[in-house]
Amino acid sequence: MDAKQEAKATIETSKTGTFTVLGMDCCPPSVVESVLEQVDGVSKTAIKVSGSKGEVTVSFDDKKTDLQAIKTAVSDFGLGVE
Repeated sequence: MDAKQEAKATIETSKTGTFTVLGMDCCPPSVVESVLEQVDGVSKTAIKVSGSKGEVTVSFDDKKTDLQAIKTAVSDFGLGVE
């Protein structure tokens, strides 16, 4: 597969999801980002914090993971997820 085909394959399997993380007043965004980066297939994260909640947007390869598995990684770390 050449670079162009590889890029096209990556685009076709890349998904984006958004969810809310609770407890952000006790946990800095960098820690949540570290948890997300450990999930195989996660390529990019962005977190907007407002009080004790954080809106998390994550890009991931849907051939390696899904949004539910990503949320589970955050809740397994000990933070609430909506």
